[in-house]
Amino acid sequence: MKKESETKDHKSLKKTIKKILDNSVFDVVDTEVNIDIDSDGKPEFSIDACAIHDKTLLVFQCKDRNKIANIKKELNSTKEYIRKTISKKFSVLDSDTGNISDESLKQITTIKCCYAFTKKLKNDDAEKDVKTAKFIFWDDLAVKYYSRISDILKGITKNELLKEFDIKFTSKTTYEENAIEIKQENNVMYMLGMNPGLLLKIAYVFRRTGNKPEAYQRIITKDRIQSISKYFGESKNLMLPNPVIIVFDKDPKIQQKIKYKKSNKKLQFPVSFCSAWIIDGQHRIFGFKDHDTYKNWDPNNDENFKIPVIVFKNLSFTNQNKAFVNINYYQKRIDAVLFNDLATIIQDLSHEITWPSLLISALNKRQPWKDMIKISELDTGKPITISGFAKTKLLTKLLGYSKKTGQYSGNLFNVSPFNPKKPFTHADNQTSFDKQLKILTRFFGIIRAKVKNSDPVKDKWLNSKEYGLTKFTTVNALLLVLDSLLEKDPKLSMDLDKWLSSITSVNFKNDNLLKYGRGYPAMPKIANTIIRKMNSDHGAKLNLVK
Repeated sequence: MKKESETKDHKSLKKTIKKILDNSVFDVVDTEVNIDIDSDGKPEFSIDACAIHDKTLLVFQCKDRNKIANIKKELNSTKEYIRKTISKKFSVLDSDTGNISDESLKQITTIKCCYAFTKKLKNDDAEKDVKTAKFIFWDDLAVKYYSRISDILKGITKNELLKEFDIKFTSKTTYEENAIEIKQENNVMYMLGMNPGLLLKIAYVFRRTGNKPEAYQRIITKDRIQSISKYFGESKNLMLPNPVIIVFDKDPKIQQKIKYKKSNKKLQFPVSFCSAWIIDGQHRIFGFKDHDTYKNWDPNNDENFKIPVIVFKNLSFTNQNKAFVNINYYQKRIDAVLFNDLATIIQDLSHEITWPSLLISALNKRQPWKDMIKISELDTGKPITISGFAKTKLLTKLLGYSKKTGQYSGNLFNVSPFNPKKPFTHADNQTSFDKQLKILTRFFGIIRAKVKNSDPVKDKWLNSKEYGLTKFTTVNALLLVLDSLLEKDPKLSMDLDKWLSSITSVNFKNDNLLKYGRGYPAMPKIANTIIRKMNSDHGAKLNLVK
């Protein structure tokens, strides 16, 4: 039975979920499963997509709406349908593939449900309501994430999905490896060797999906895994001296099984799926996923090849984030967006990117910049990134950060200084942050109002295909204009609305902006064009940017 009202986006989301489940190699996968609960021959429980693992049914309900009327009522109905299905009070009417039947569902003892949404969702209440119902919540980014990694990791993705759905593994098996205990201040770690197949079994990596706001790992790259896998397969004398870094799950059942025996220097740990998170080395581990020797770990044939591993029994998410940043910021070049994104989580003001990243992250949650800035690696279609907004003129000019001295001296900083040696949550820093955020919001809010047009095609703020107003070069030029305004009057008590009206006479079309050049050299040229117009139109007497 097909839904007559099914939208194109809903159909696409359902197809994507099915692809994720197929790629993850679940025992049974199906879509459009219609279940009769009250024996009237009509479907009360209509499942968009589902999969069976052992005796658990994973249910996915796809939503293509901005706001959902009566979502609480719908969630309560779903919970009741799940209860009756587990109680065997049902009959399967039909499904897309016929893989789900009365017989297969009668074996089910547990049903886990996920509500997945398209990119239309802009309603935080929906997320809260879904989680309150104890269902999994997937926004558009979570769907993109699992779609991407399931294309790359295939069956290994199932482990991560089962982890997200909190499906417990009952393996009682433990394993021992020779290990050296190492202490660094308050942290204890163990250095040992592990077979790649064992790592594939116990280790996993997650990104920032709907219910994992603390996750930090970078997105897995298919080409990189393929090149590493090829290298592993072709190397006759494979040597991998760099250690993989993992930390075991905080689950008490896992922690209880981890013991270090100082007498014989052996580390005992559980051998169960997804019991350890990968802090660093995910591509090296997953490079072995298709290797015939290692993809199926055999404890009786474990000594042929091992790679060095640093193991933490337990480590807070903050310290995991810090370890990840320290490893990658100073040793490997990765997407700058991820560093800025992580900075907003760690909130360590000793790092210069943290304060401006927090400002831009906050701007992205309010008008006129709401949802227009690329905050995550998975964000698409945004005119500017958090890195491009935070690390250039905001950091170096308005905040006046000097890499040489580690000090701040910019006009925005002087208006409302913060203390990098105090926590971001300190009352003084919060006051400073709010004041700086209000200045940025006010400045860009006036500019947005000046260029607003009822025709989206002619709206210079919204149409980034034709206009460069909200792109990297011009945004940083505008920050230079703001710096000149603050230099003139730190309190911004001038008639800012009148002065910024000069912005309407500037040609921000992409092809016209090219006459200033590209990138950094063009920023002061664009800024000075705006400043000259304000000086000419209103006698502003602002200093030009040097």
